[in-house]
Amino acid sequence: MNEELKDKEDKTGDSEVSSYTGPKQEYINREIQKEEEIELIDEEKGEKKVLSLYQRAQAMTVPEKIQLALKGDKEARDLLIRDSNKLVSTAVIKSPKISESEILQIAQSTSVDDEILRIITRSREWMSKYKIKIKLVNNAKTPLDISMKIINSLRDRDLRLLAKSKNISPVLATKAKKLSDQKSKR
Repeated sequence: MNEELKDKEDKTGDSEVSSYTGPKQEYINREIQKEEEIELIDEEKGEKKVLSLYQRAQAMTVPEKIQLALKGDKEARDLLIRDSNKLVSTAVIKSPKISESEILQIAQSTSVDDEILRIITRSREWMSKYKIKIKLVNNAKTPLDISMKIINSLRDRDLRLLAKSKNISPVLATKAKKLSDQKSKR
């Protein structure tokens, strides 16, 4: 392990890393140990087995999952948005790396918690996107009170489609029909 640090020292020219034995060195040692744990060695066959992201996520603690949600890639966010712990799934929504296409995918997903959909609707940035509003209103998991607020800002064509939809609440469909009729009279 010290040879690895010396190699790093030679590449970076930083001699403090290898000579330092305090908390920083302990942290580096723990990180190296974590990486070694990810690659399990099958004793009988002598083969390395690399764990999938799903397997690694299952072995993580909640703070580690939150860090992965904030700093991870799209694949990690897709996996962690469905986590049963709300802290983890809300960290995914609050990730600075999350894109509009991911929010669209989450807004139409019926496997996410309704609290996640509420968080999306509280974001001025996301609610300024018309596509996200449409996906939220068409999602049966979106709380009715939120859908009723969003429906007022939809276009007539989308209101007519929503009024005919069988996937949403009948109350919402009735309101969509009423709004569509009002807009067509104007």
